[in-house]
Amino acid sequence: YLSSEIRARGVGRRQMLFTDMVDESDHLQVKALFADVLLDTQVMNGHTTSADLLYAGVPVVTLPGDRMTNRVASSLASASGTGAATTVRSFKEYEDLLVEMQQAQFQMRARGEVRQGSSGDSSSSSSRGSGGVVGGASSPWDAVRQRLHRSSRVPKVSPPTVPPLFNVEEWAEDFESRLASVWELHSTGSQTMHIS
Repeated sequence: YLSSEIRARGVGRRQMLFTDMVDESDHLQVKALFADVLLDTQVMNGHTTSADLLYAGVPVVTLPGDRMTNRVASSLASASGTGAATTVRSFKEYEDLLVEMQQAQFQMRARGEVRQGSSGDSSSSSSRGSGGVVGGASSPWDAVRQRLHRSSRVPKVSPPTVPPLFNVEEWAEDFESRLASVWELHSTGSQTMHIS
């Protein structure tokens, strides 16, 4: 049913890729190789999926809503350092951003700056970060991808260059500090308060 619905809406078979289940250790690499961008849904944002794709170096375009469940992806994008480029304020901005990026990609292909089929063609580039770029030109998403790759793909990066979303050590230290504050308040009989 999904395939026929997709085709009925004008999306070609070569634009969609369905895969079998992959080993847990390989799933982020598969996503990074075959996904150009995650188009987040507004009613219910991608939660783990958005975090996984950001970690894999794939930008997430999102329109936050008025509930926690539809603001998750914008929070994740912000914490990854890419929110300003990929979080929009209206459906019109959502559409305009995607159209602008796709048109730029088509123009680069026409000039020969991006190989045909670079999105999802693992033979055209050795890593997702290159985006199938020929001769050093950058694809429209490269600035966002480079930020994600710097933050998630490098195992040992100094903490100032790692966005909070992927800086587990900083998060753990911060969480421990807040727990110590809670314990201090409790053990001294202090009034309940917001801890930041």
